[in-house]
Amino acid sequence: MNSTEIGSIFEIGAEALFARGAGEFKLPLMRDTGSWHTAFFNTGRAAAEALLRYLKKETGLKKLLLPSYICSSITGAVRRSGLPYAYYGVTDTLEPDAFDLEKNLEPSAAVYITPYFGPLKDSHLLRLISQMKQQGIVVIEDVTTCLFSRTSQGLCFGDYILGSLRKWLPVPDGAVLLSKDMLPAFEKQCAGNDYSLYYLAAQVMKTHYLSNRALDKNLYLTYAGLANKALFSDYAIREMSEITRALLPSCDIDDMVKKRTANHDFLYDALLEKSCVAPVMKRTENCVPMGLPILCPNRDALRAYLTSNGIYCSIHWDRNPECPWDKIGHERSDCVLTLPCDQRYGPEEMKTIACRINTFKTTETAVCRHV
Repeated sequence: MNSTEIGSIFEIGAEALFARGAGEFKLPLMRDTGSWHTAFFNTGRAAAEALLRYLKKETGLKKLLLPSYICSSITGAVRRSGLPYAYYGVTDTLEPDAFDLEKNLEPSAAVYITPYFGPLKDSHLLRLISQMKQQGIVVIEDVTTCLFSRTSQGLCFGDYILGSLRKWLPVPDGAVLLSKDMLPAFEKQCAGNDYSLYYLAAQVMKTHYLSNRALDKNLYLTYAGLANKALFSDYAIREMSEITRALLPSCDIDDMVKKRTANHDFLYDALLEKSCVAPVMKRTENCVPMGLPILCPNRDALRAYLTSNGIYCSIHWDRNPECPWDKIGHERSDCVLTLPCDQRYGPEEMKTIACRINTFKTTETAVCRHV
């Protein structure tokens, strides 16, 4: 049996459930710019849907502009909110296309912006965002892919900022919505559902499996599969669980930031000479990416190869079927793969990932170029 196990769901040890950290949980970006009003939800899509329902009802919002390259969970949340929406394009450097966005702006529309794996860099786009805010156009910023990053000119600019916690931390659920202005008392159902039950069970079981490989791995994978199925069959807007609330203050975010950035940079340097892949972008100083996104012309084969070697990677994101005109987004959707480099690991695991990629023989002759 392959002993490698890198990536996939965050494990939770039973002893962690007894931990109680001191103080208030704050992300790095929350420490930089004064006080924040916060609301917690079980998932990022629930936070997005609740916010859009509120804006539609209380502010007269008529439309939402979305980037064409986006997670399907968010587009699903938009549809459930009942808010009309349209798409704007992205550039080949994975930033919102400022010219296309400007062309589609309307006075009664809000704009949803995702900094992809790091702060925005395009000066025209940053000026446009500033102008939109001056004109009273609501800007919603989704920082899920760079949640641990510190503020910069191209980050933390939204009137509302949301991000998924469960994709970064060993917690069973959780997402946060931030605003400098007072947030409403969102109507939320209780946290408990099949997703949280099965996912927590899988996380605890994975911890024991990693320390005792004689245990049946398929059992925890079964519960993880049941959790995923429940996640995409229950779209109720729910509260974040009390378990996550108890775990958050004990999370050492600063230590996680150090480990993630060190792992990312180590892996980035190790991959620069690999002909079948190329990092999507170089990390900027204050950026802490969720993973290391790479381009590979034979992405699906590489992902299957890494999975067979115990390295579990994510795709950000699948093609958006509502945007057949989006050539750039479709190209990225077909060849972007996000490598794990989170705080559970160190140089040895990053060497393992680089080594496996180095031994992967792509069937494509194209060489990815740096974007």
